[in-house]
Amino acid sequence: MIVLSKKEHEEELNEAKREKKKDRESEGGKKKSKWKIYLLRSGLPLEYESANLLVSNHYVVSADYKYMRKGVVKSVDLRAIIPLPYDVHQQDEIGKVNMLVECKYRHPNTKWLFFRDPNRPSASEMLIGYTIRVIDEFSPYRVSREEINFFDSNIDRCYKGTEIKYNGQVDDSELKDGIDQIQYGLPNLCRQTIIPFVEVNGYTPIILICPILLTTADLFIAKQGLTMDHLRDAKEIGDISVKVPYFMYFSDYGADFEQYCSDLFRISSKQYASQIKIIKRKRQKLIDSGHSLDPVNIAKGLFQANWIYLRRYFVKFIVCNFFEFQNLLTKFKEIFSKTIKSSKKVFEPDRESLS
Repeated sequence: MIVLSKKEHEEELNEAKREKKKDRESEGGKKKSKWKIYLLRSGLPLEYESANLLVSNHYVVSADYKYMRKGVVKSVDLRAIIPLPYDVHQQDEIGKVNMLVECKYRHPNTKWLFFRDPNRPSASEMLIGYTIRVIDEFSPYRVSREEINFFDSNIDRCYKGTEIKYNGQVDDSELKDGIDQIQYGLPNLCRQTIIPFVEVNGYTPIILICPILLTTADLFIAKQGLTMDHLRDAKEIGDISVKVPYFMYFSDYGADFEQYCSDLFRISSKQYASQIKIIKRKRQKLIDSGHSLDPVNIAKGLFQANWIYLRRYFVKFIVCNFFEFQNLLTKFKEIFSKTIKSSKKVFEPDRESLS
């Protein structure tokens, strides 16, 4: 959080007063209805319009996806689910897409500026894959990651960002808050998409998970090799950056998140160990050949907060401009369709006796 000096604080207050004056003087000198402004700022209209857009793309949407953190109930604005294949006449539903969408309404002149990972590709933590998480290791199927990896390899990848407000102030708190909300919601979503299916059926469908931070702010990525001198010489943000519709954002975690995951998965990994071992046995040939991860190791890794699995599932996010959201959903439909068409049955999905 940026701490403002007294002078900067006074300038911000004066700017706010000027904005209020503009509101009063707009529309032929008539006082503008403030309720519209405050309702937009609440974010609820953005959330509702986003929900309607998802529904028009055949997702089933629920509001305020809740999870518990340090004894406090937190939530992500939207959870969206769609079965796979997309064909509504398809009887055999073998997969399910889960999206977590956090919405951030910003002032119309607000810009979010991001910076690419400066590391060499060989040294980068942003490895290809898992921007869209595919979890088929607990299912009777195996799918190709080719389409998802292709998407990952062609999307911009950033590791740092901030907000440039309409009045010129810079603050990254809204961005960090949005990512933080989704990041802590993801482990609970993973648990809820795996455990109930294992408990009832003895296996899961193919699970695809994608977390999205959706904003009305314009998104810009700084040009490669940007220096402070370039910034000082710039007249507008377009001189130092490129406007983009969406991109992948990497956000690491700390010890608090490790403990959170360990506590969340501890009971589940022990309680359903026998069912998961049965799934492993049925997928053993794939595991031995290196074509599938071991579901027992995944369960243990999450319980132990192993960095391999936490990095695999919980550190990558899509940041998307709201006005480009439909284009992203269209792209996702293509990716999801091709991914599910690549599925191959590993074992017959009949529940095995656990007695």
